[in-house]
Amino acid sequence: EGQEVNGRLLQGTGYATYKATIVFPESSIGTLFGLKFSTTGGPAYKIFMNETLIGEFGKVGTSKDNMIPTRIADLVWFTVTKQRMDLILQISNFHHASGTFWYPPYLNTYKQISFQSKRKQAVDAFLFGSIFIMGLYHLSFYIYRRKDKSSLAFGLFCLSISLHVININEVFIYSFFPDITYQVAHGLLVIFYLLVPLYLFFLYSLYPNDFSKRIIQIIWVISGLEYLFAVFAPTEIGTIIEGKSLLLLLLFLSYTVFGITRAVYKRRNESLLIFFSNLVIVISAFNDVLSMYNFVRTPITMSYAIFTFILIQSIILSKHFSKAYTDVEDLSEKLTRTNESLELTVELRTSQFREEKQKAEEANLWKDKFITLVSHDLRSPLSSILGLMTVLEEEEKLSRDEQLGFIQQSKVILLNSISNVRHLLNLSRFNSGILTIEYSDFEIQSTLRDLTDDFQMELERKNILFENLIPKEIILTADEKIIQEILRNLILNAIKFNKENGSIVLEYKEVFGFQIIIVSDTGVGMPDFVKKKLFVSEVSTTGTLEEMGFGVGLKLCNELMHLHRGTIEFESMEGVGTKFFVKIPSNKN
Repeated sequence: EGQEVNGRLLQGTGYATYKATIVFPESSIGTLFGLKFSTTGGPAYKIFMNETLIGEFGKVGTSKDNMIPTRIADLVWFTVTKQRMDLILQISNFHHASGTFWYPPYLNTYKQISFQSKRKQAVDAFLFGSIFIMGLYHLSFYIYRRKDKSSLAFGLFCLSISLHVININEVFIYSFFPDITYQVAHGLLVIFYLLVPLYLFFLYSLYPNDFSKRIIQIIWVISGLEYLFAVFAPTEIGTIIEGKSLLLLLLFLSYTVFGITRAVYKRRNESLLIFFSNLVIVISAFNDVLSMYNFVRTPITMSYAIFTFILIQSIILSKHFSKAYTDVEDLSEKLTRTNESLELTVELRTSQFREEKQKAEEANLWKDKFITLVSHDLRSPLSSILGLMTVLEEEEKLSRDEQLGFIQQSKVILLNSISNVRHLLNLSRFNSGILTIEYSDFEIQSTLRDLTDDFQMELERKNILFENLIPKEIILTADEKIIQEILRNLILNAIKFNKENGSIVLEYKEVFGFQIIIVSDTGVGMPDFVKKKLFVSEVSTTGTLEEMGFGVGLKLCNELMHLHRGTIEFESMEGVGTKFFVKIPSNKN
């Protein structure tokens, strides 16, 4: 096309014979060579080497009726028999307005040309397979999720690209369908008219606020009419507008840069990544059009650019799908957690109701126990004082010293009663359920001194020897009142379960960061069944002289020690006695 012969400007259609003499190096004689023909619009070839037919594509004819066009791009082989060999090509083309030779045939040795051809076939096959699979994947995703228009647009775009890919370069369409007609192959080739509107459809589904729906509709109408004309019009006429259509598609493609730039400016999701991948396509499109019309001599790169773009878009869409799945899973987990939370709330409310009921019952029991303790521990001393006052009133012959002795004894009894009242008030504090630990440094001897004064009558009653072997300088860091009540309880228990003429010993030692107070007695000891539930539930037993229970209870004592990050441990043997170890975190730490 465009060549002048004998004063006549040739058109792209017609028939001709080309002849070229090839001069080979002498070393090439006997070597197998090949010629590679690139795809074109649809001519037919007959190839001769030194007048020997070495290949034929389609059927050469002198008119449109007696020729058979083809889009096959293939290899022919021959052996170099002498240095000068004549290559003759008989060509007919009545189906494409742009002529036959878009690209010159490629000559090389069998080894080199075979390697290059196979590499190109592998690349085309890879591109087609990858893009086709991506298209099917996104279309199938759209089938199950109709609201996601981006999947439909991207799937159609990928399938259209894959159909275009198998009709260029190695023209794989003939490998799949050897008997396919040229018209059908050409119809699949010109699907490139729809690529830009499909691409815009995809971009619009991602960023609807950055592209004009009206402009995209206009592009669809123009591109659709071009495609229909290229398919249904005679190919030699339909291809006349091909060059102008490509320029128009480049203009439409430029509109994508405008829309995506707006998306980037407004910081839409993934817009920057799409901007760069779109820029690759636009640059590649301009390169290929300029190359096809011989303005530049660069390789056709659109297939690679589109594959790169599709790969990036697939990653982006996969990320969106993954996020959607993650959101669904998160919502499902939240719903499950909400249901579980409701169930737990019901269980918790039920449990709280039970706990409140149990607390009320325990408070009621504590009230009864408190009243019993008050009546028991105040009745005896008050009765004693009443008896002493009666003696003082009735016995007129009492000496002054005897009277003072009775008064002194009554004073001691009253002081013990006041101490008991203070102790009972502390018990009420511990069992109220509201307790704050008030740490202070205090001398343990001072606390024990107050306790031993309170216990003097009980010790004398059983003639129990009480020994305090704790050094005077020992200082504890804890809640003094709580420690006092714990020791009161342990000493009272030691008195309660001790034998007459027995003994109680208080000792002190430090082990592994703990200050340990040891309360040991020579009492009756504990049986196994008492040991097992000593700190688990309230254990109420009478003493060796039928004493009633008095104190905060070992279960509560243990809980109070846990509040101090300490523990109460014990050793006991029936008939021998019991040792309690009060372990308090050392104030040295």
